[in-house]
Formats: sequence, C-alpha cells, structure tokens
Amino acid sequence: KKYEIIKNSFNKNVFKKSKYIFYFGFITLFISSIPRFIGNDLLSSKNIGYSGIVMMIPTVMNLMGQFVIQPKIVELSNLLKHKKVDDFYKIINKICIILFSMSIVISICAYTIGPFCLQLLYGLSFDKFRILFCVLVLAGTFNCLSNVYSNGLTILRKTKVQLYIYLSVLFVCYFISLYLTTKFSIQGLFTSYLLSMIIQYVFFGFVF
Repeated sequence: KKYEIIKNSFNKNVFKKSKYIFYFGFITLFISSIPRFIGNDLLSSKNIGYSGIVMMIPTVMNLMGQFVIQPKIVELSNLLKHKKVDDFYKIINKICIILFSMSIVISICAYTIGPFCLQLLYGLSFDKFRILFCVLVLAGTFNCLSNVYSNGLTILRKTKVQLYIYLSVLFVCYFISLYLTTKFSIQGLFTSYLLSMIIQYVFFGFVF
C-alpha cells in the first residue's frame, strides 16, 4: 500500500511538471499546419498541390535535426546534473553549428538538383521553385535551432516559458501567413513561414 501511494504521488508530480511539454507540443502541430490551412483557403488548386509537396522540405529537415539532437539529450542532462554548465552550453552550441553546416549543404543540393529529383517523382516542373526551396531549407534550419534551444530549456526545467513562446509564434505565424499569402500568393506563403521560424528562433535564443 505504501508503494502504491508513493507511486501515485510520483505520477501526479510528473504530470504536473510535464504538462507544459504536452501543451506546447500540441501547439507546434498547429504552427506547422498553418501554411497548409492558409494555402487551402487562398491559393489556386495548382499552387495548393505544389505547396503540399514543397512544404515537405522543412518537415524532413526537422526529422534530420532530431537525429542530431536526440542522441545528446541524456549527455546534456547528466552534465547539468553534475553542474557542468559550461560543457552543457558547449554541446548546445556544437549541435547548432552542425545543423547550420548541414543546412548549407542541403541548400546547395535543393537549389541544384532539387527540381530535377521532384520532377522525376511527380512528373512536374519545379524549376521556378529553386529560390523557394532555399527559403524553406532556411526556415527548417531556424526551426531545428529552435528545437535545440527548446530541448535545452526543457532540461533546465524551463517549460512554462516555452508555452508562451509557442503561443506567440502561433498568432504571429497566422497573421503573417494570412497577409503575405493574400498579397504574394505561394511566394508569400513560404516567406511567411520563414519569417515565423526566424521570430521563433529569436524568442528562444533570447530566453535561452
């Protein structure tokens, strides 16, 4: 019985401390979906199809970023546990440098062979999207860097502030996307996503 009481108390404590992770994790899904929602309302059928394909770029980049970030989570937690704060921040900075370096290589590949690869897959011409490919790679990079800071803040037990950051980005992303997509069509949609990710990165960088 004693064990059960301790166990239940522990579970409640864990839920209380981790509830903000659930909240802002849920909000990030909305943020990533805003361009699609806005695009479905304001773009032509042809551009909706193109945007759905091209928006996979930041999604794939985010997954690649997780492969870099996640293996270091336990190490970062142990460094903080043993009060090796300088080493903690060194690893965070190293991860950011790796991700930024990867983005340069991906941008070059996206610009040079990206249209050709997508044309093979979908049978459509993507030549006019070369610059927009780079825009979305950059947006994905800023999103990955924000995730690095987010994981760092979570390890530092600063989860509540992240909820406020993501809520702010949610509203900013919606209004920027709505305005720029209305004015510049698909180019505005992708540019608004980049601006939203830059703002998110600045917020996280300031707090971190």
